[in-house]
Amino acid sequence: MRRSGAHHTVFFSTPRGAHHKSEGISSKVTDVAVLYARPEEAQVVARHLADLPFSLYASERYLACHEREDFVFIGYDQSMEHSEQQQWLRSHLSGRALAISSNDLRVQAQAAAGDGGLVLLPAFLAREYRLRRAPTCDTALSLPVWLAYHEDLRNAGKIRVVLDFLIECLESPDEL
Repeated sequence: MRRSGAHHTVFFSTPRGAHHKSEGISSKVTDVAVLYARPEEAQVVARHLADLPFSLYASERYLACHEREDFVFIGYDQSMEHSEQQQWLRSHLSGRALAISSNDLRVQAQAAAGDGGLVLLPAFLAREYRLRRAPTCDTALSLPVWLAYHEDLRNAGKIRVVLDFLIECLESPDEL
C-alpha cells in the first residue's frame, strides 16, 4: 500500500472459522477485521463495504471435457462446514460428495485450475487463477463484507491509514 511516498505493509491473518467473528476487536486483540457478518458488539465500529458475489468456476479445459451431470465439486473441509459458502454448495451437490476439500480458498482455486472440478469462489479469485464461470449458474451467493474496528482506534493514525486503504480497495466490488 502506498500513500504520500511512504510505504506501509499490512499483514492479514484469518483464524479458521473467524469470517463471522469479531471477539478479537471488542477485546482489542485485533485492530481491524474484514468480516462476512456485521459485528454486534457495542464498542465495535462497523462499516458495510460491499457485497461480494460468489459463483461456480472451473478451468476452461474441465468445462470443455465434462458434461454437467459429470461435474465434481471442490469445497471446504469440516472445519468450515458452518460457512455460508459451504452450506450453499452442499445444498447444490444433489447428494454427491466433494471430490476435493480444503479450508483454504486458494488451495481450492488451485485444485480447480488443475482440472479438479467446480469451486465456489469470488470473481477476483477466479480471475487470478484464470478460471471460467460454469454455465450452471450466474451469481450463486453474495456475502456482505464488513470492516470492523474498536471505537477507541477510530482516530489512531496508523490504524486510520489501514482503514482508508481497505475502504478504498473494498468499496468497488467490480474491481475485486
